[in-house]
Amino acid sequence: MKSSSTGHRDNSPSLKEIRNGCQQPCDRKPTLPLRLLHPSPDLVSQEATLSEARLKSVVVASSEIHVEVEHTSTAKPALTASAGNDSEPNLIDCLMVSPACSTMSIELGPQADRTLGCYVEILKLLSDYDDWRPSLASLLQPIPFPKEALAHEKFTKELKYVIQRFAEDPRQEVHSCLLSVRAGKDGWFQLYSPGGVACDDDGELFASMVHILMGSCYKTKKFLLSLAENKLGPCMLLALRGNQTMVEILCLMLEYNIIDNNDTQLQIISTLESTGVGKRMYEQLCDRQRELKELQRKGGPTRLTLPSKSTDADLARLLSSGSFGNLENLSLAFTNVTSACAEHLIKLPSLKQLNLWSTQFGDAGLRLLSEHLTMLQVLNLCETPVTDAGLLALSSMKSLCSLNMNSTKLSADTYEDLKAKLPNLKEVDVRYTEAW
Repeated sequence: MKSSSTGHRDNSPSLKEIRNGCQQPCDRKPTLPLRLLHPSPDLVSQEATLSEARLKSVVVASSEIHVEVEHTSTAKPALTASAGNDSEPNLIDCLMVSPACSTMSIELGPQADRTLGCYVEILKLLSDYDDWRPSLASLLQPIPFPKEALAHEKFTKELKYVIQRFAEDPRQEVHSCLLSVRAGKDGWFQLYSPGGVACDDDGELFASMVHILMGSCYKTKKFLLSLAENKLGPCMLLALRGNQTMVEILCLMLEYNIIDNNDTQLQIISTLESTGVGKRMYEQLCDRQRELKELQRKGGPTRLTLPSKSTDADLARLLSSGSFGNLENLSLAFTNVTSACAEHLIKLPSLKQLNLWSTQFGDAGLRLLSEHLTMLQVLNLCETPVTDAGLLALSSMKSLCSLNMNSTKLSADTYEDLKAKLPNLKEVDVRYTEAW
């Protein structure tokens, strides 16, 4: 609410004052202690001859801070707040102290602690509103905080509330911020997963994040491979405790042949069979595997067209009725199929031509097709709801020679990217798109 020109201001700090340490102009600034581990002077003088120096704790006033950090024999510039400056050290300066000095610890003074609390409360408040959450998610991806701040226990513990809100939001534009956007850089998903620097539970938040990501459009080999390589232990532990999302993850790892090691496969099977929900889902997996063998058995038609208004269930029923190992051309044009049917399409080993014209097949389905149907040559996506997010995944389908993206949300940049990465692409239809 905007205050009137005649009203007078309340005592709450402004954003500028928050950035400056939550200090009102009239505040008295008492000298606040900041406890640091600082090398003893007599030991520093002997540093050239000693391999290790014992450090002792000293307390200095917040208006007189001197921190020295050395890497091997090269001294780094000192972080100094002069005695003439009577304000408390900037919070970020305190958190930005080099992590290479593993013996250094920092205890924030009361005002810095209030500043930290104020900042996190703003983020928590923003995360409570549906219309603000997408912008906040965009702001926090990639992670904008230094690793020293992320190692600060109170900061990450309070920020966990915000990450939980992201993990509960069904909108992809929000929960996709949990993942990292740069190779080699951790995202919130890694930080709050078991073993991450911010994880303070047994994997409850981790399970929530996996659940929302798997329920959206990340049920892909790449995501499952990442979990198998880095988080298989926590996944198995949570599955052992009956977490349904983790049971589904383990079943998918087996179904998509993510795990190569036979002993690990047997351990996963034992984990699944140890709980009721796991045993039930594993039995369903075995049934699907038997159906898959029959489906992929050589025989059946080479061309197939489903009637208009057919659904995902109709396609699944048809494909479960016999062998389709020879099927090369499938038309689902003008049917009511969605991305959900991708789980059945990826089981067709000989499929080379797929027509999805005027269906509700979207980005999630394209991602799945791109990982499994690498031999697909002709794909018709005319008048489907696909966007750049899904179309970019097609860059891995090197066998594509004909691609129809007429009347989709294709952008000019994505079109240029696809042309550069699909060397065999000869026929392209981009009419009625931004790229036209």
